[in-house]
Amino acid sequence: MRLLVPALCAAPGEVFHIGYAQPPECVHGCLEWDEVPKSILAPYGYESSDELFSDGKAPSDAVCAMPAKLEWERETPWCYCPGPIAGWAYCERVPANCSYELEQSYEGKGSEFQAATCMHAAYMCGEWVRPCRAAANGGLLYYQDEERFSSDGTFQRLSYLAPSLESCERGEFFLKLKARGSWRHERPSDWKNGTSLQITEIQEAWLQIKREMVCEMDDRGDPILCFNTTALLMDFCPCNGWPWRVGEEYVERHIVLFCRPATECPLMHEVVLRRPQYYHYNASKSHVCFFSPGTSRAMGWGIGEKSFTPIIEGCVRKKENFDCVKGLHPRPVAVAWLAFPALWLL
Repeated sequence: MRLLVPALCAAPGEVFHIGYAQPPECVHGCLEWDEVPKSILAPYGYESSDELFSDGKAPSDAVCAMPAKLEWERETPWCYCPGPIAGWAYCERVPANCSYELEQSYEGKGSEFQAATCMHAAYMCGEWVRPCRAAANGGLLYYQDEERFSSDGTFQRLSYLAPSLESCERGEFFLKLKARGSWRHERPSDWKNGTSLQITEIQEAWLQIKREMVCEMDDRGDPILCFNTTALLMDFCPCNGWPWRVGEEYVERHIVLFCRPATECPLMHEVVLRRPQYYHYNASKSHVCFFSPGTSRAMGWGIGEKSFTPIIEGCVRKKENFDCVKGLHPRPVAVAWLAFPALWLL
């Protein structure tokens, strides 16, 4: 893996001197930006690579970059090169040792860029949807999360439950769990470069039926799992007899106010409410990445462990580029006609 050399021009924030390596698809390495042939640029509507950069001058080096004109189409550093069919490829992220880089930054040393990539707490804010995944190893319940994290240290999560992966991906949910709580950045991870530690805790929760009669079918159309959601809730969350449906409307029931003591909804009180979750994460203005949580500092953060390997759950694209300081990063008025999927590399 060959690290790219510094660029000699282009606006700050558009070129990446360190922290990224040349794409493996580039068989002969990245092209120097000011020498990209017109045959590669023409299909994208550009006469010269100078047009891509905000100062009108392409770097004279083979460096990973995020040219301002294509920031919204390609949101991680990339370069032009022979090899890929598209004529370009994303560079590979080289995660920083955040514990070291931030310590050096506080002392006025080290790399400002590497330290900036570790400022995960400043980029945690925003909204996103986490895709359907199994709630347990048995694969009998799946859920999708819609999350919003705010700069005041609060978050909201809407979890939609389904009996199978297929029904979850089709949006055929039978139960909604709304949760509100707090989040806190702890510090950089000692176990995995490019990640930090976070703790979340849910203080309030609501349950609401989305579909009362549920029946999953096999490929032949025969029922394999059928249940009544109201009856299910009456067994697992009787909630002092408060109804889950009034007339034709399903009630969004506040668990803390209506379902006490804990025996009236043991699953929520014993597993969800006031139960801290510890996990690794990282964030940028455009993406967030989550690792498997734990119910203790040892299980989620590896505190006190002799060895620990954080397990990645996945990375998701924010609905809008967003951070906790500036807020929304507005899209430019004009957007290039050809867009490619973003690739978030750890």
